[in-house]
Amino acid sequence: MSGHPLVTALVMVALPLGVFKGGGAIMGKVSERHDLPDHAPLFMRVRGYDRNAVELYWGKLETTLGRKALDGERLFLELDLIFPFLYGAALGASLLLGWGALGKRFSAGWIVAPVALGVVADWTENLVQLRQLQRFMAAGGAGLESRWIAVASAATSVKIVVLAGASLFVLVLAVLVLLRGR
Repeated sequence: MSGHPLVTALVMVALPLGVFKGGGAIMGKVSERHDLPDHAPLFMRVRGYDRNAVELYWGKLETTLGRKALDGERLFLELDLIFPFLYGAALGASLLLGWGALGKRFSAGWIVAPVALGVVADWTENLVQLRQLQRFMAAGGAGLESRWIAVASAATSVKIVVLAGASLFVLVLAVLVLLRGR
């Protein structure tokens, strides 16, 4: 994007932010997903979770909001298998735009590798949680598998850390684009 540095920097920041915020809001609305005021959703727990935390979260979701809340959680997880394509493309495009605007020669793979890792971690998290949610809905807490929940938990932590790092790098690049334009 050859243009004014301010426009480039704004696009770099607004694109992934808009996709994250807008996409998340749409997914929440379509799935009729509800959060519990006293419990962070599983997908936002940077320190992860264990089988007991999953049982507590989904159990409280069901007892507080009813079985329909678990159906909403399932639909949200299904939609979240598509969402990484969108935010991954937006975040990757912003990174490439910033790197290119600074005139850097690079292999695009190194720039988008963290985003790809975050997307794979998100898919892993969602696929495992979907399976565990099915088991929970069929058999309650007894159906949950600790090992698989540990896999989803690790994937959640990796996703959050890697995507937060990539987002921070977008901000740093945007500032550098602005400073270079002066």
